[in-house]
Amino acid sequence: PMSDISAGDSHSTAYNCELNQVYLWGTYRNTEGKFGESIKQPQLLDKRRYKGKVSKVVCGSNHTIMLASQKVYLWGNSEQYD
Repeated sequence: PMSDISAGDSHSTAYNCELNQVYLWGTYRNTEGKFGESIKQPQLLDKRRYKGKVSKVVCGSNHTIMLASQKVYLWGNSEQYD
């Protein structure tokens, strides 16, 4: 069972807080179109990419934000970040 699910324009995430697992699928886009490889099936995020216990994951249009043990992790299209 998943704790929550979130979706952006062309990507999605689902996570389980108890098992400390995050699944990703889809792709990110930038002004030129598709950005990176498209993930067609939910794929488990490697726990070596973050430290601590996941408490929340949310998707924006073309980026993802994750909170794990009071640290913020961001990934996706950075064209709009200032």
